[in-house]
Amino acid sequence: MSHIVRFTDTDADQHDLVGGKGANLGRLVKAGFRVPAGVTVSTAAYAEFMRLSGLADDVAEILGQVDYADATSVGTVTERIRRLILDRDIPIALAREIERGYRELGGDRPEAARAPIAVRSSGTAEDLAEASFAGMHDTYLDISGTAEVLDAVKRCWASLWTARATAYRHDKGFAHEHARLAVVLQEMVHSDVAGVMFTANPVTAAVDEIVLNASWGLGEGVVSGITTPDEFVLARDTLRVRRRTLGSKELRIVRHPATGQGTITEPVPEADRRQFTLTDAQAGQLGALGQRVAEFYGGFPQDIEWALADDVFYLLQSRPVTGVELSWDEDLEDWQYQDESADYVYTRAWADEYWTGAITPLHYSYRAKELSDCHHTAQKLYGQKDIASMRTWKYHRGEAYFASNPERAWIPRALPPNLRNPASLNKLPPSWWQEVEQKPFSWSGYLWIYARIKALDDKSAPLKFFKVFMDRIDNRRDEANGLSNEELRELSDGELQTHILERLEIFKRADDDLWGAFFIYAPFALGLLGDLLGKWYDGDAGWAFADLCSGLPEQTITLKENHEQWELGNRIKASPTLSRLIEEHEGAAFLAELEKHDEGRAFLADYRPWRAKRGHRGHADRDSWFPRRADDPMLDYNAFRAFMSADSLDPLVMEQQLREKRRVREQEVHASISKQPLGKLKLALFKLVHAYSLKFLAFRDNEREYLDNLTYTQRRCFLELGRRLRERGILDDPGDVWFLGVNENFAVLDGRGSLELAKAKIAGRQRNFFRFLQREVSLPNYLHPDGTPALPGELIGAVSTAGDDDGTAVLPGAGMSQGKVTGRARVMKSLGEIGSLKKGDVLVCNSTDPGWTPVFLVISGLVLETGGMLSHGACLSREYGLPAVAVPSAMSRIEDGAMITVDGDLGLVRLDPAVDALPRQPALGAVSA
Repeated sequence: MSHIVRFTDTDADQHDLVGGKGANLGRLVKAGFRVPAGVTVSTAAYAEFMRLSGLADDVAEILGQVDYADATSVGTVTERIRRLILDRDIPIALAREIERGYRELGGDRPEAARAPIAVRSSGTAEDLAEASFAGMHDTYLDISGTAEVLDAVKRCWASLWTARATAYRHDKGFAHEHARLAVVLQEMVHSDVAGVMFTANPVTAAVDEIVLNASWGLGEGVVSGITTPDEFVLARDTLRVRRRTLGSKELRIVRHPATGQGTITEPVPEADRRQFTLTDAQAGQLGALGQRVAEFYGGFPQDIEWALADDVFYLLQSRPVTGVELSWDEDLEDWQYQDESADYVYTRAWADEYWTGAITPLHYSYRAKELSDCHHTAQKLYGQKDIASMRTWKYHRGEAYFASNPERAWIPRALPPNLRNPASLNKLPPSWWQEVEQKPFSWSGYLWIYARIKALDDKSAPLKFFKVFMDRIDNRRDEANGLSNEELRELSDGELQTHILERLEIFKRADDDLWGAFFIYAPFALGLLGDLLGKWYDGDAGWAFADLCSGLPEQTITLKENHEQWELGNRIKASPTLSRLIEEHEGAAFLAELEKHDEGRAFLADYRPWRAKRGHRGHADRDSWFPRRADDPMLDYNAFRAFMSADSLDPLVMEQQLREKRRVREQEVHASISKQPLGKLKLALFKLVHAYSLKFLAFRDNEREYLDNLTYTQRRCFLELGRRLRERGILDDPGDVWFLGVNENFAVLDGRGSLELAKAKIAGRQRNFFRFLQREVSLPNYLHPDGTPALPGELIGAVSTAGDDDGTAVLPGAGMSQGKVTGRARVMKSLGEIGSLKKGDVLVCNSTDPGWTPVFLVISGLVLETGGMLSHGACLSREYGLPAVAVPSAMSRIEDGAMITVDGDLGLVRLDPAVDALPRQPALGAVSA
C-alpha cells in the first residue's frame, strides 16, 4: 500500500487517511478550486514509523507518567517523546516513498532545480467542529532538498507530542493511542499578500459579514499573530466593504534571501505599512471566493487561509469556523426590503413593552415582517415616504429589536413638543431625547396626515376603526379560526404552505386597520390627557392619570374571561372533593381523575365548553411557541392551584371597585379644572380626550383577544407542519419548526437546501432562545446594525449605592401602582412556576401578559423588569390594588425567597438587610452566571 496520497487521488478526502488539513485540501481540489499542488504522507506512514522504530510502546509507557494538572510534568514528558522521534531514522522504504512524492511536486526536475515546498502537519483530530486543533501542530515553509524534507516530516510527526497538543487532546477527551498525523507536502506560493478569511464574523457571530485579515508576505505572519494585519469587513449579500481598518503591519515573513531555505521575519517598509494590502475590488473578489467555498461546505461558515500572488488568489486551507456560537440570526432577515444606515440603533424597548418574553425565530420571521409591511403601508398612506423606506426590525439572540431611527423621524411629525416626554420617547436612546424634544412640529403637516387617512383609507379613521375592528371580533371568528386540525391534516404540503401564507396575510390586514390607532390616535390622546392633567389639575397628576385610565366603563373580553376562570377556580376551592383531587393530581391527570367522580364530571361539563371557547388564550408572552389553554392543561391547573391559596374577590366586583375609584378621581379632577379660567371649555375638551382614551384602552383589551385567536390558528398550522417533518424523520422534534424561519421551514419541507445546516441553525437558535427565556443572559438595551451593543459604557441595572439609614439596600425604579407592601420575593422565569406561589408573595418577573392574570389574586405586590404605567402588569396591579414597581434587571438583583418591600409611591424596592450584598450586573451583552 502506498503511503503517498496525491490531492487528485480518489481517497484524498479521507479524513482518517490524510488528516483534517489534507482532507480539506483534497476536497477543494476535487471541487475545482485553485489550490497549490501537493501530496500527503498518510497517517499510515506515521503509524508504520512508530511501529518499526519501536516507539509505540515507549510512548505509551512514558505517557503513564504524566500529571496533567502539572504543566511542568506535561512539558517534560512530551519533550522526551519528541526527542525519541527526532533521534530515530525513517525506515528506508518509507523514506523512499516520501522522496518520490517530493520528486513528483518538482516535475522530476533535478533536486537543485526544484521549487521549495511547504511541509504541513495534518492531524486526524483537527478541523473538527468540536475541536479544531488549529495551530497545535507544526508547519515548515520554503523547504528544499530530500534530507531537509524528510527532517521536516519527522519534526511534524514529533509536533503531535508538543505539550499544548497533548494537553489539548487530554482536555477534549481524545485518546492518545488513537492520535495519528499525516503530513502535507505542497508547492509554495510566494505571495505578495496573504492572510485569513472568515465567512462569518467571528466576533459578533454575524453570518451576513465576511471578515478578511491581510498582510504583506506569507500568511504565516497573520496566522502566527506576529503582525497586525489590515482588516476588511464585507457585506455578505453585496460583497461591498462595510468597514476597513489599516493594520500596522510592522513585520512580514518571506523566504530566506541568502540560503533560499526556510523563512525569515523582516520589517515592512514604512510606505507599505501606510497603505492597504488589498483594494476594495480585490477584497470583494476574495469574499466571492469565500462564499463559493462556504457553499461547497453546505453553507457552514469557513475559516480560510489564502494567498495572492501575481494578482491570482490561491486557497491554502479551509476549515469550519470553530469557537463561535453561531445561530444564523441574519438569515431570518431574508424578507427585509427597507433601508438601514450605518447610524442605525435598535432597542429592546418596544419588545419589552409589547412583545414580551423570548421570541422564536419562526414567530419573528413572520410577525416582524408583518409589522414591517404594516409600517411601510401606513407611512406611505400618511405621505411619509422617507419613513416608509426605513427598516424597523432586527433579530438578535432570542429577542426582537425595534429600530429607533424611524421613531426618531416620526415623533416630531406625530406629537407636538408638549407631548414629547419620557413615556413617548422610550424607544429612543436617551442621548437622542433632547434633539427630538426640540424639533419643530407642523400642525398643517399633522392635519394633512388625517386628511390622507380620511380620503384614502376611511375605515382606519380615528373613530371608524373601532366599528370596523369590532366587526372582526364579533362577526368574523370563522375567518380567525381557519381550518380545524383535522382539515389541516388533509392538505397537501403545497396547500398547507399556501394556507399558512393566507393566515399571515389575514393578520397583516387586521393590523393595517389598527395601525393608526396605536401609532397616531392613542399616543396623541393619552399624551394629551397627561399633559392636560399636568397643566389644569392641581393635585397629583401622575397618579391621577393612572386612576383615570383604570376601571374601564365596559366589561372587556379579558375581564369576562378572568371572571369565568375565577368562578371555576372558586368552585374547586368551595368543594372538599375537588380541592382534594387538585392536591392529589397534577395537570391532565387531575382532569382525568374528575371523570371518576360525580362532582368532577359536573365540573367538566362546564369547564370543557369554556376551555373550547377560550382555548386560544391562557398563554404567557406573545410568541406562538408558548402553549395555549387548549394545548396544555397545566395552564389552567396552575391557575386553579393559585386560586386555592387566595381569598380573592370576583374580578367583576374588583373592577367595579376600581371603576368607582375612577369616578371619584374624575369628580375631583373635573372640579379642579372647572375652577380654571375658561373652565367649562377646558373641562369639555378634557372629557372628550378622556372618553376617547378610555374607549381605546377597552378596545386594546378586546383586539388583543382577537389577535390571540389569529395567532393560535397560526400556531396550529405550524404544529401541523412540525408533525409532518417529525413523522418523516426530517426533524427530531415537531417543535423544531419554531427555530427556523417561515421560508427555511418551507425549504426543509420541500427538500431544498442543506438539512445539516438547518439542524445546526435549530441548535444554535434554541441555545440562545432558552438562555434568554430563562434569563441566563442579559441582552443589551441597544444594538448597532452589526449586532454589537450600542452605548457600550452603559450598565444594565447597575446596583444603586443608595440605601436607608439602617443599611437596607434600595433598588430605584419606576412606580406603576401605588401602595407599599413587604413580602417574600418569588423570582419566576416562566408562567409554569406560578403554582408554587403562596398568598402574600411578591412576584418578581420580567413582564406579565394576560396568561399571568391568576397570580394577581394571590400576590401582594409586583416587581417587573420592564414596562410602563400602561403595561399589562401595571394595569392589573392597579386593578387589584397591588403596589408595583419596575426595576431594571430585577430578576438577577433580587434573590428568590428574600424579604423585600415594594414601594409603589416612591418607585423603589427595599431589600432586607439580612440579604447578602448583591452582585454587580455584567456589562452590556455579557453572559451572567
